[in-house]
Amino acid sequence: MKELPLEIKKDVPKYYIQASEVDRRLMDKNIKGKKILNVGCGQYIISDIYFLLKGAKVFSLDINKEKLKKGTKKCKKAVKAKKLCKIPEFILGDALKLPFKNNFFDYVVSYSAIEHIAPKEKMLAAIKEIVRVAKQGGKIIITGPNVLNFPTTIFSKRLHKRMGIPEYRFTPTELKKILESFNLEIEKFDAESVYVIDLSLIHISEPTRP
Repeated sequence: MKELPLEIKKDVPKYYIQASEVDRRLMDKNIKGKKILNVGCGQYIISDIYFLLKGAKVFSLDINKEKLKKGTKKCKKAVKAKKLCKIPEFILGDALKLPFKNNFFDYVVSYSAIEHIAPKEKMLAAIKEIVRVAKQGGKIIITGPNVLNFPTTIFSKRLHKRMGIPEYRFTPTELKKILESFNLEIEKFDAESVYVIDLSLIHISEPTRP
């Protein structure tokens, strides 16, 4: 990712850089002036900065205060080094109750985050919130881990169990059906085998909503 300043990429695991490149593959090229919300942004915020550099107004939300603090610190270092002119708007918040009005964002993205919301009923509630704050005719990108990649699934389950973090893994068909259940029109869908991420670019159906 040559576009990102070193102050942002520094100490970011290679996997996250690779995965973020896959995540953004279905994002429109021209996002200048668009409002984008990243739900569950985490501490690395490399996609958020990419959106910012492309001229978007970026809101980065996470429930983990420490991760937001680390992300903000990275951005401030880049600003001080004059590699960035501004940073995303960092927001401490819960995906189950997004602090935004209806039909607010042009894009809502959530990269490998919803699978950590348990139980499944709460995960579905979070998707409903994502749909609520996205504009009619806006776009949503949601990714999640593919359970059919068995070696990675076994490793991931053991890792997250040891860390005490819940993780739900999808089959591509299951994730697609979940998204369609929210009256979303699927424009593109991809089960990425290399990075074990299911990608979906969703177009919000008009005028119906869940």
